[in-house]
Amino acid sequence: MKWSYGVTTVEARRDSTLPRTLDSLARAGFDTPRLFVDRGLLAFGNWALAAWELYIREPRADFYAIFQDDILACRGLRGYLERSSPKAGYLNLYLIEDQPVPTLGWFHALRHGKGAQGLVFSNNALCRLLSQSEFVLHPRAVRSSTSNIDGTVFRAMHNAGLKEWAHNPSLLQHINEGSTIVSTRGNHNHTAPTFPGEEVDINELCSNSHTV
Repeated sequence: MKWSYGVTTVEARRDSTLPRTLDSLARAGFDTPRLFVDRGLLAFGNWALAAWELYIREPRADFYAIFQDDILACRGLRGYLERSSPKAGYLNLYLIEDQPVPTLGWFHALRHGKGAQGLVFSNNALCRLLSQSEFVLHPRAVRSSTSNIDGTVFRAMHNAGLKEWAHNPSLLQHINEGSTIVSTRGNHNHTAPTFPGEEVDINELCSNSHTV
């Protein structure tokens, strides 16, 4: 499988969470990410341009992934995604649900807008996202025009007829050292209670989980 993937970051994280994130991603199978450093674009602008650049550089990739600079990942994640990913929709690798979810594996997210720590798209899904007016016009929004990546992606994909898939256990963990996003829309510093640990091989843990 051909991947195009990157990490969005800010200068303030260069010597704090970013090195730990890159080390964890490397052990998860994502060892050569492209870095997208926010120099005044703010969160949504940096993420949107990252999505476009990943696509333009590799327009025929099978998968596209964008990670944030304050996460940890399960070992073996890349291979697990190639083996078990749902065939339609897009993947949110970060789960902080506080209501019942399936024992193991992928399921349609019960809630949206809970974080864009790691989102994965098929080629078709990313093309659909980049062509949706909800996504294109978000910088004009009256509120949260520079943030709200997760909610905007969810609504744009919903309008395109594509669903968000989440996974139990969470495949990523948030390094809780404070958000660089200034927002009035709640707490950005959640952690994932089901994350099994970055030393855990997700392929072994979920060897019998359901593949959609």
